[in-house]
Amino acid sequence: MNNLIDNSAFELTKREIEILKYIADGKTSKLIGRALFISKQTVDKHRKNMLKKTGATNSMELVQSYLRKFL
Repeated sequence: MNNLIDNSAFELTKREIEILKYIADGKTSKLIGRALFISKQTVDKHRKNMLKKTGATNSMELVQSYLRKFL
């Protein structure tokens, strides 16, 4: 469990947090994939998992939830 942010509303992996930071910067899945040397589909799967984990309905809500929780 060392690679998780242990919080009741957020249990995101380090990779998900890394992707979330790119999302917050307005990067597309394609650009995120290029930066992290993973496929766009992998980025999209991480996005989907983060939305499910947090209950957010879109990327903006996901970023806002993260900012409210940790900043």
